[in-house]
Amino acid sequence: SDVMNVNGELSKKFGDNKSSVSPFVRTEFYFPIKVGGPRKGLMGIVGIKGNTKIFSNMELSFKGQFKKDSGCYEFDSAILGQASVNLSARFGKFTVSTGIFTSAPFSRVSDGRKEEIATEIGLSYHF
Repeated sequence: SDVMNVNGELSKKFGDNKSSVSPFVRTEFYFPIKVGGPRKGLMGIVGIKGNTKIFSNMELSFKGQFKKDSGCYEFDSAILGQASVNLSARFGKFTVSTGIFTSAPFSRVSDGRKEEIATEIGLSYHF
C-alpha cells in the first residue's frame, strides 16, 4: 500500500567550500494513504554529516546517525545506528559514485532487522 512521508530537518553547517560538517536533528512521520496500509509511525533522528573535496571534481562524504523508530511499517520499536561513506567524481556531465552503508539495531528486535552492510555504485547524467 502507498505510504505518505512528512519530514523535517534542522542542521547547522560548519566549514567552507572545501570541507564541511553538519550536526542535524530530523523527524520523519509515516502514515498509510489507504485503510489497511502499513502501520503509521515516527522516526526521530540525530546525527552528523559532512563532506570534503579531494580534487576539484572529486568529493568524499559521510553520515552517521541514530534513529528512534516508533514502529513504522509493522517493525518493532527500536533504536538503530547507521553510517555511510561515499566517494563521487564528476566527469563533464557524468558523475560516478560509490559507497558503503551500514545499519544495526541497538535494541532487541524480533522483526528480522540485524546488522547489515551494503555497497553501492551509481552513475548520474546532469542536464
